[in-house]
Amino acid sequence: MPRGPPGDLELRVSGLVAVLHPVPVLEPDPAARIDQHRPEGIVTVLEGLAGEPDTPAQVLQVGFGDGHGDIVGVQCKAGRVAYVWRVSATIALLPSPLLGSVVWDDVAAGLEAAGWRCLVVDLPRVIVSPTDVRDHFTRTLHHERELILVPHSNAGLYAPALADSLRSRATVFVDAALPTASSTTPLAPPAFLEFLTELADEQGMLPPWTRWWGTDADLDALFPSAQWRQRVQAGESRLPLSYFRATLAVPAGWTAGPCAYLGFGTTYAEELAAARQYGWPVEVLEGSHLHMLHQPVSVASSLMELVRKLERGEEQPHDHRHRHRDGEAPHF
Repeated sequence: MPRGPPGDLELRVSGLVAVLHPVPVLEPDPAARIDQHRPEGIVTVLEGLAGEPDTPAQVLQVGFGDGHGDIVGVQCKAGRVAYVWRVSATIALLPSPLLGSVVWDDVAAGLEAAGWRCLVVDLPRVIVSPTDVRDHFTRTLHHERELILVPHSNAGLYAPALADSLRSRATVFVDAALPTASSTTPLAPPAFLEFLTELADEQGMLPPWTRWWGTDADLDALFPSAQWRQRVQAGESRLPLSYFRATLAVPAGWTAGPCAYLGFGTTYAEELAAARQYGWPVEVLEGSHLHMLHQPVSVASSLMELVRKLERGEEQPHDHRHRHRDGEAPHF
């Protein structure tokens, strides 16, 4: 970033560059500390800058190292300049239509604590077809200025079309299904559709997802506690079998867009292999399909790192694996 006019001061703090004018310098010290977290962002104080108390400083140029920073409310106070920075892009966490948005709550808290704007997208109250889900996601997100889509599981099938219509900045798939390379993608492959057909009742409705997979003991490892299992089950939707017989449109060339993949164990091994073949940044956390319930901080950290790699234009160099096992997950 170029410097401002002569006499201006350029500050560099944790990747942030801000040119302030006019701010007399007493003892310039580029070191900074994070004082506190606030809903609007992280408040950072730079020592060694002078100015009249409560006098706003003019920000001529501002930029954040990872491409996501905004400056709001720069102000001089008693020899210091305080500013609030916040992430300008919105991380949109998309839940699977089979599960409630509660699975993302703790990851969202971790992202927000790190200063990232975050939105946990809910699901429509009634889901009859994929159109209901797609239109609801679009209505919820259309007003956002810049988006980074983060779909989990079945929501991954919606991401390319959403990225195209919403002009999102990037997509990070999280243990998610990927659309086929054709112009449309099925909501369930033929073999899996046969399995679902056996589960449907006389009205063509499927049971909640946690009742698809044998005994209760088979699912215990997916949840960190009985309380978490109850919370997830309370948000599950019953979908009609016809939902999985439908298809979704897929925009041409979607794999060339800025995308990354975060996998949990090997549940989505084929999708992980495809992501590597596409040259996307890929990371794998050893765990189950609901690993975000067990290790939300680790998942949030991995998401932030993958977004930074996309901003830097990095392709997949190698596969990172972290040892946090919490059970095996059935594919859905």
